[in-house]
Amino acid sequence: MALVPLRDESTPSALTIQGNTALIFRQNLGPGTLLHQIYSDVGERLAKRADQIAQHLGLGPEAITQHILEAFGDKDQTLSKLVELYRSRKYKAVVPWTLPVAKYCIELVHYTLRSEASETRLQAFNCIIKMITFYPGLRQLLLLSKDLRRARESQEGILGLWECDGPCSKEWEYKRRLAATLLSEDEIGNLVETTRPKGLGYVDSDGSGSVIEKLLSIIDCERHSNSISGRYSSAKYFLAQIPLPKSQFGGN
Repeated sequence: MALVPLRDESTPSALTIQGNTALIFRQNLGPGTLLHQIYSDVGERLAKRADQIAQHLGLGPEAITQHILEAFGDKDQTLSKLVELYRSRKYKAVVPWTLPVAKYCIELVHYTLRSEASETRLQAFNCIIKMITFYPGLRQLLLLSKDLRRARESQEGILGLWECDGPCSKEWEYKRRLAATLLSEDEIGNLVETTRPKGLGYVDSDGSGSVIEKLLSIIDCERHSNSISGRYSSAKYFLAQIPLPKSQFGGN
């Protein structure tokens, strides 16, 4: 790799990478600033390349998530397994097929830790959000992570575990908070997880006691509050994944 001094002061960026071989920088940068920018830029490129290799090898948060998706199978199999998750939670029983899924969930949580690259952690946050809202009850398997247990499964504790090293984008911070809320929010999580999977999409004839109505009520209350909390996004994400039946009031 070649370092190429750039004498043109009109160049808009202090440090860029051309192709895969040259780093170009202004000569008027101090040595500390220059090294910091080199390491940051090269590190970002290497991290992205490492993510690509990991994905190809079946590693990384997205690959782990794919294993979980495959474990749930097609639409009919998914419903059957969601029922088994519901029953295992209700009766505190262990379902054999969840054992390898639990290992994948623990691996997924590992990718959220500060030892991982920022881009990898963002992928992991997105995957956790997807898994919790796709599969009610899977949250309990994610919470088997020792790291989350050390964080006492609280939103504050999880956010402390997931602190950002250096500047992070608004998307990164939003997904970090949403994933922590979904993992720790007992009210919304329990509302969805304690409802039979086949009944999640139904609306009562009086519109008073269904999951859909309760989630809509939470969203409406949060929308009109002085500050919208993570519960608003959490309820919205759950609501977006609930399948609506053919008949709104329980028909076929």
